[in-house]
Amino acid sequence: MWIGEQEVRASDPAAMPLYLDIDGNITETGGSNFVIYRDGKVISPRHSNILWGISLTVLEEIVTEMGIPFIEEDIQTYDVVNADEAWVPTTPYCLGPVVRINRVSIGDGRPGPMWRRVLDRWSEIAGKDIYREMTEV
Repeated sequence: MWIGEQEVRASDPAAMPLYLDIDGNITETGGSNFVIYRDGKVISPRHSNILWGISLTVLEEIVTEMGIPFIEEDIQTYDVVNADEAWVPTTPYCLGPVVRINRVSIGDGRPGPMWRRVLDRWSEIAGKDIYREMTEV
């Protein structure tokens, strides 16, 4: 993981490495899970292919409560490029937006409206404005 991170940072210091399994399926980052939002569903890599984090569990609970299907399936880079949005559920900031992969924009290249709706709900549950805290950093 350390080597992967160094290679990515040499190419783009602001980038985060996204790891693949032996079949080329996206798994996770070095410290976060990874999901996409496409066609009204949140899609996570298969449970057996990742370390299931507490933030991913909370995300699943929130979107289920919102009536958004949460499914597990293999995700390829093609799927990410063609997703409406992509996110990293992670402890430090709950749910971060991902706006590009391999220098290709995801959606319109900005944090999407569904990300904000989910983050706002997460803020209600946590009793604090997570978005404000993220943007003050």
